[in-house]
Amino acid sequence: MLSFQHPQFLWLLLLLLPAFALYRYALWKKKKTAQKIGDPLLVKELTQSYLPKRYLLQFMLQFFALALVIIAIANPRVPGGRKIVERGGIDLIFALDVSTSMLADDVAPTRLDRARQVMNRLVDKFDNHRIGIVVFAGTSFLQMPLTSDHSAARMYINSATPGMITTQGTAIADALKRSSLAFDQNETKYKNILLISDGENHEEAALDVTEELAGSGVIIHTLGIGSPEGAVFKDPQTGEIKKDNSGAVVVSRLNERLLRNIATTGNGVYHLYDNAESTVSKLSEVINSAESRMIADEVDIIYNSLFSYVLMIAICLLFIEVMIIDKKRIKVVKIKKAITIFLLMPLQLFAQVNEGNKEYQAGNFDAAIEHFTAATVNHPSFVAHYNLANALYKKKQIEASLKSYQTALSLAESTKEKAAIWYNRGVIYQNENRLDECIDAYKQALRLDPDDFEARHNLQKALREKKKREEEQPKQQNKPQDIQQKQQPSRITKKEAEEKLRALQQQERNLQDKVRKESQQNANIRDKDW
Repeated sequence: MLSFQHPQFLWLLLLLLPAFALYRYALWKKKKTAQKIGDPLLVKELTQSYLPKRYLLQFMLQFFALALVIIAIANPRVPGGRKIVERGGIDLIFALDVSTSMLADDVAPTRLDRARQVMNRLVDKFDNHRIGIVVFAGTSFLQMPLTSDHSAARMYINSATPGMITTQGTAIADALKRSSLAFDQNETKYKNILLISDGENHEEAALDVTEELAGSGVIIHTLGIGSPEGAVFKDPQTGEIKKDNSGAVVVSRLNERLLRNIATTGNGVYHLYDNAESTVSKLSEVINSAESRMIADEVDIIYNSLFSYVLMIAICLLFIEVMIIDKKRIKVVKIKKAITIFLLMPLQLFAQVNEGNKEYQAGNFDAAIEHFTAATVNHPSFVAHYNLANALYKKKQIEASLKSYQTALSLAESTKEKAAIWYNRGVIYQNENRLDECIDAYKQALRLDPDDFEARHNLQKALREKKKREEEQPKQQNKPQDIQQKQQPSRITKKEAEEKLRALQQQERNLQDKVRKESQQNANIRDKDW
């Protein structure tokens, strides 16, 4: 069945209406001019080279050529059949706590919002895994069976709310049992559960169920969302602060002990949410390192694109239109050729950027750099330069990456695009131990996007590191001088001064290496394939 890869571009077909209006206006203008001349013989003499049928033919060729170019941009395609695809992966169930306590804001904006954010980012990193979702509160149910359709997984994740379950509470044992039923019962391994909760368990059987599942080959990881100090939260039905039966305000606290014990008993790992980047990085590394098997899926893997054929017909129509124009209108021919090139240029840009994104996602950064570089040469754009900068950074080409970010900044149109560039530059400066430039970049990002939580977090860390360095540096500089004054009250020789200077420089390098390693653990470039 015929479909379009980019149907949004079909709106450009509306351009055909003003094109037709221009043609009608041109005919009306010719008629009015002839009426002004008045003399039929003179009009016939002046317009003897004008052929109405040829003029109509030229317009029809241009009209249909424009329509076909727009259709080619939308990329018409037909399915190329279905094929069994095998890939190495595991089965993973997200067990998401949607109890009302997950609305506490000790992890801003709420625990549930951050849990959904982590899940969406993990889905992006699990291309080869089958994913299922179980949501639970006082009871649990399977929201999405195991599937390789990750777009559906994102839809279900974003729709998860406390209102999905009428019975409130936190029944972790029931959630783990429900998750285990989603697996192939004939399998004895390749089964993983990621329990995401604040750990406020209202049952006693969670560890017993965990031990039982671990014996059947299920690995259980846990992610704690919240803080030991806890926070109050609002009842979603009344909109007021939640209170117990005695009228006391309910304070929901993270139960790290239970979540840690579940992970230990379930042969998994426990991680406390600190920020999205580090949490996703650690969990994806642990889950991707699990033993995997070949998973077979029947999916559509090939679409036969027809845009090249449609484009070829459009070019042929324009060629015919050019051939029937007389020599006196050579300038018009050149203009039409320029317009044709302008219309075809975005198709080349799209193809190059698309290929670069595929190589980037596959980790082939050298090939990605080649495609993105070609895109910047043929048709410079924000998308091409931004993705090129990301790929260059992956290859540790720092200065080239910063230069490409600067070019992308000059081409960016929205504040979100500019904020993303400043954030990535801040990460590079932070990892390169250029704190002053790092702080300035994060500030620029926050001016453009004040709600950027990661940028604010990284800025605070950079400011603390700068303050710490400023406090330690005078001590490092004064200490050798004090020792020198006590041991050698007399003037030192040139050789001794050079040795002490080298020692100070080595101390400074060691300090910078330590700061750089700490920064690299928490600051990460945002990969956005626009």
